[in-house]
Amino acid sequence: MPASARRRWAVAVASSVVILATGCAATDGVCPAIGYLSTLEVRVVGAVAYVDDIVPCVDDACTPEGAASELGIVTSPPVRGDDTWSFTGEFPEQMTVRALDAAGEVLADQEVDVTWTRTGGSEECGGPTFGSLTLEI
Repeated sequence: MPASARRRWAVAVASSVVILATGCAATDGVCPAIGYLSTLEVRVVGAVAYVDDIVPCVDDACTPEGAASELGIVTSPPVRGDDTWSFTGEFPEQMTVRALDAAGEVLADQEVDVTWTRTGGSEECGGPTFGSLTLEI
């Protein structure tokens, strides 16, 4: 191969390596295709002993635990502590949280606008969030 052809071939290969290396580098503005979940912690104060369940609702429609809903609420079954219920899932901006007794009677019904705090990910791409509220019985 003549020297001029080798030089053109070397330039073409070097240019290709630069283009490929640039294409493989992490670029700003590209976010992973991950659906981040939120954690909602509901702390009950007052007659906690009478509370059998806490349910998130939109308008007057409530989501049973572990259900996906057309309401924009998707949760896994809550983790219950002494006076807290922690839900993991997706939640709308505004909702109502209800406390129910063992017979399904409503003990408390509170409209909430939860302030969510990002707990991971990035400002650009989002990430998992945490929100908490207090429900008084």
